[in-house]
Amino acid sequence: SALRFLGFYRDHRDTGADAHPSPPLTLKGVWSDDRLGLWVEEYMAFLEARKLKWSSKANYCTGLINVLEYAISSEGYTLTEERGLTVHAQLLNIRRQCDGEATIEKMYRRKHKDWLDWPDVQRTRLTALDHLRKAKTATQRHAALED
Repeated sequence: SALRFLGFYRDHRDTGADAHPSPPLTLKGVWSDDRLGLWVEEYMAFLEARKLKWSSKANYCTGLINVLEYAISSEGYTLTEERGLTVHAQLLNIRRQCDGEATIEKMYRRKHKDWLDWPDVQRTRLTALDHLRKAKTATQRHAALED
């Protein structure tokens, strides 16, 4: 996930919005910058545009947090702060949001391929009632009820 993030950082990120120059494309350069939280938010939006599930985005974010924790444990690393939160806290918040959205996404997915969603059930019910009203004879009504 770190390499994918760095690929996004290098090739797809809008660098025109940067107030100061981008750091070098290294572990220490990118992961020690105080804009890392903002870049990860942009990365999540980038993944959203590619229709990734929230659970996948949470997994990518977890991978980035693991790399950040490795960088924090390295000698000479300085944990930066932006908007009152450390970069580590920002990434944890983003992952928490992804986990929450993944839980909601999981609740609303189809349980079984043959199950109908509520709007489909209502449409089917109204169609059946319409067929029953249009039936003229008892045989047609019986056939509509069996169908």
